Order: sequence, then C-alpha cells, then structure tokens
Amino acid sequence: MIKKLQRRFIVIALVSVSVVFVTIMGTLLVSNYLNIVEKASNSIDLIYVSADQLEAGLSYRDSGKKPPTDGLDVNYDFRGPEGIFSSRFFIVKLTDGTVSEVNVDNISAIDQTSAGEMALEVIANEDGVYENYRYKVFDEGSSQTVVFIDTYMEMQSFYEFLSNTAIMGGFGLGMFILVAWFLSKMAIRPLVESIEKQKQFITNASHELKTPLTVISANNEMIELDYGPNNWSQGIERQVGKMNKLTNSLVTLARLDEQDYHVELKEIDLSGLVKEVVDDYRDLALVENKVFECELEPLSLKGNEELLRQLVSILLDNAFKYSNNKGWIKIRLKVGKKKTLIVENSVEEIISGSHDEVFERFTRLEQSRNSSLGGYGVGLAIAKSIVGRHHGKIKAYSEDNNTFTIRIDF
Repeated sequence: MIKKLQRRFIVIALVSVSVVFVTIMGTLLVSNYLNIVEKASNSIDLIYVSADQLEAGLSYRDSGKKPPTDGLDVNYDFRGPEGIFSSRFFIVKLTDGTVSEVNVDNISAIDQTSAGEMALEVIANEDGVYENYRYKVFDEGSSQTVVFIDTYMEMQSFYEFLSNTAIMGGFGLGMFILVAWFLSKMAIRPLVESIEKQKQFITNASHELKTPLTVISANNEMIELDYGPNNWSQGIERQVGKMNKLTNSLVTLARLDEQDYHVELKEIDLSGLVKEVVDDYRDLALVENKVFECELEPLSLKGNEELLRQLVSILLDNAFKYSNNKGWIKIRLKVGKKKTLIVENSVEEIISGSHDEVFERFTRLEQSRNSSLGGYGVGLAIAKSIVGRHHGKIKAYSEDNNTFTIRIDF
C-alpha cells in the first residue's frame, strides 16, 4: 500500500509538471511559429509593393529611397537597413492562367521554368507553403502575381528549437522522476505513519477485545448451567459471536495490509477449490429456496489456497445474504484473455452502474443495510485485499436494476 501511495504521488506530481511544461513550451513553440509566418507574410507584402522598382533594377540604398509601406503592418520591422534585400525570393506573374513574367534575380536555387510551374500549382490558393517557400497570390483582375519567399533558415531554426525542447524536456522529466522518487517518501511519511498507527490500533484493540469477550462467553455458559438457557443468555452468546467475528475480520484486514506480510503462492486448481466451497452452500440454497447455479471452466493459477478459499466463501456469503427472497445466485469461472471469477445474485432493486464503494470498510449498499442480515461491511474489504495480494482486479456493478455482480480478473 505504501509503494502504491508513493507511485501515486510521483504520477500526480509528474502529470502536474508535464502539463505546466507542455503548456509553457507549447505556447513558446506556437508563438515562434506564428512569428515566422507573420514575418514571412509581411516580407511578401513588402516585396509585392516594391515589385516595380525591383524590376527596374533600382537600389533603395543608392537612390536614398525607402520601400513603400502603404497598407503594411506599421509595427513590422522590415529587417533593418537592408530591407527586402536580406530575403531570398522570386516573383511570378500570370495572365489568363499562363505565366507572363518571372523574376528570379533574388534567388539562385530556382530557375524561371521551375518558378512558373510552382506558381501554376498554387494559383488556386490565397497563400500557403510550397516545400521551403511561403507564398501569397495577389489578384489583379485579369492577372495574378505570386510572390514566393524562402523560409528554409527560419524553419530550420524552429525545428532545432523544437528538437532541443523535446530532448531537454525528456531529460528534465527524467531528472524530476528521480528527485520525486527520493522526496516522495518524505512527502507521504505523515500519511504512512498515520496508516501504520491505525493498523496497530486495530490489531491491539482486536486482541484486547478477545479477552473480555472470552470471559463474557464463559460467564454466560456458567449462568446457563445454573439457570438453564433463556432468551437473554442466548442473545448474549449471539452478540459475543458477532463481536468475535468482527475482531477476527479486523485482524485479518490489518494483516493483509501489512507491507511485509508474506503470502506463499503456489499453483492452485481454482476450479476444484471453488467446487469444494460451492458444495458447502448447496444445502443453504435448498433451505432458503434459492436457485444456485455453478459454471466452472478448468482453471488454475498461482495463489494461496487458504486466502482463495476465504475469498470464495466471502463472495458466496455476500450473495446469499443480500439476494432477494426466492432469488438466485450464480458463480462462474471462465478463461479468456484473463482468468475470471464472477459471482452474481438477484436483488429486489439496485441502481445500475458501478458499486465499487462496497469494498470500503464498514460500507454497505443502502438496500442491504438491514440489521437482521448481520455483518459489518468488512467482508468485501477483506476480499479486495486478498485479490490485491494475488495481483488481480475486483469490481462490483449492476448491469440492470435487479442484478448485483462482483467480477475478479486474475
């Protein structure tokens, strides 16, 4: 249980840190990418409005002019004094769907033929990405101008940042797991101490109760020898029996929850074991006028015979106790992807869905809280601990409003 708490602490901490890390780094990555897209888009707009001067071979630096900025983002930094000449780009003009002009003076990797073919492929879109180039299509009525700009270096920087982020993030999370593993013991120590004290209290209290219960039972027997049995003495004996059963159950629970409690496991014929327990309940089914069905497939597993026998008895006790009058109980063993034990019983009425709360100590369903039925809601808690000791999973549920099912997967 302590290791489970430690793992849960680490998982919760790791998930929390991961969410924060992914949120921060994801925001940075998205912001970085959008910044690349925005700069490329503004550069394309600048190139488009400067196209006439570019074709005339004019130099902004030599002429003392600045690139026109009408209609452009006033907050955009046009790459310093070099302006658009720090970019690699090309321009293609199409008239009536055919290439009419091509300007590849500012790029060396693309020739005129390739530029024209690229423009024809993207002409149906407003903007986008073609290989390493971002582009925009400017509609001019009977003609269109397509401006491509090289974003290879920017995207390489983005991918390197993404790669480094993933590597450093993985390394950081690995380091966090190691640190969290060492610190988790310190973090859960107060809870562990509280649990250990609770277990010790239950064990001590159970042992302390046994002596007065034994004395009460012995005195009650002596009274019956002198005055004979009567309703009062028999009532005392019944209550002593119930208290003895409760204290034994609490000791069993405390023992099963102990981390250093060793359970010897060996290969068990589970189907044969279940059949032996089932045979003890057939007479009870006849007495209570209930239908008792048993479907057992041959099944063996590695487990503890004493605990598994106790598990089956608890499940059948529960099914007989809380099944409705003249109802039915069914126990099944089946082998599929997992080895499964299922115990079902009919009930008068129950809310459909999961009912795993019945495995908590001193918890019973509302419809089963009848004092005449006996029990303290401890049996299924013991069943859950036994299943846990066998590395299985147990769940309780109702598929309809008249059936209660407990399923165990080993």
